[in-house]
Amino acid sequence: MTVDTTTDTSRTSGESVRELLDRAKSIELDDPATSRTLVQQARVTAHSRGDEAGEAESLYHLASLAYYTGHADEAFGVAVDARDLARKAGAVVVEVWALNLMGIVHSNAGNHSEALSCCLRGLEQYRTTDHRVNEGGLLNTIASIHHSLGDTDRAIVTYEAALTANKQLGRPDDDAITLTNMAQLRSQRGEFFLAASLGESALELSRHHAPAFVPDVLANLGEAYCSLGDSARAAECFDEALELIDERMQNGPMPTPSTVANVFMARGKASLREFNFLRAEASLLRALEVSQQSSLPAVELDARELLAKVYRELSRFEEALNHQEARFDLHQDLFNQGTDLRIKTLQIAHDT
Repeated sequence: MTVDTTTDTSRTSGESVRELLDRAKSIELDDPATSRTLVQQARVTAHSRGDEAGEAESLYHLASLAYYTGHADEAFGVAVDARDLARKAGAVVVEVWALNLMGIVHSNAGNHSEALSCCLRGLEQYRTTDHRVNEGGLLNTIASIHHSLGDTDRAIVTYEAALTANKQLGRPDDDAITLTNMAQLRSQRGEFFLAASLGESALELSRHHAPAFVPDVLANLGEAYCSLGDSARAAECFDEALELIDERMQNGPMPTPSTVANVFMARGKASLREFNFLRAEASLLRALEVSQQSSLPAVELDARELLAKVYRELSRFEEALNHQEARFDLHQDLFNQGTDLRIKTLQIAHDT
């Protein structure tokens, strides 16, 4: 995410805090532990010099790192602190980032109404500033929440608004993400030709402007072609995605766990459609392993559901039942987490 210029409010601290945060941002995917250390140093420096805006941005980055390393509860709490301090310091863009992250955590916990409230409030505040670089990304998040709620018409309209914002701001990297999300939505609606077309556009953009996202795009594109009956093109997409993951695991930058899980999930789904149950089992088990190691509950739920189906087809009914029971337990855990998060939100609102 683009650095917020509102942190450069202190002549005495702007350079050093800014440098630490920029260095942290540049390595957050390759070395999150070192990135976290740099952000913590930035926070201490900002606090010691009375740079509340810099400290707020440091808190936001700590929250973001916590989220992407699978610690959603910690991420939410730190994001709330970042929002409050940013509001006090008048760092509106940092406050918006924090609200957006809070919305994402809510959405992943199934609290979609709360998620939408956070993100819409953030977008409204963002539009009061002259900072426009992140508008497409904010709209993309809002669209994905509508998508999760099943309001696909509103999701499509919001995705299109994100594309318009990205075009005006020259953000082809964000376009690649938005087009991929749109392709996934169209595929879910059975509009496979349109899904493949959008996916090809996303692939071209991501190759040039968002190379880290290429495996995700290829995975979604492979699913679309499989649904169209083009097994050869689907196999090409999955093979390239897996080759990229292997190459990056060996040479860097490391792919994110969500990318690895998404690729194996997509390959598993496609294999299931082609009645290749053994390949589906292998792919889905790999996706399940990654999801459990990296706290990706949505992926784990889908993987267990599809594995249960695979094992029923293979007449391995006990294993199918085990996955269904584990899926039920995970649903219960997620419900409890969502409830806890709503209670925490109410407590924070009451305290403030």
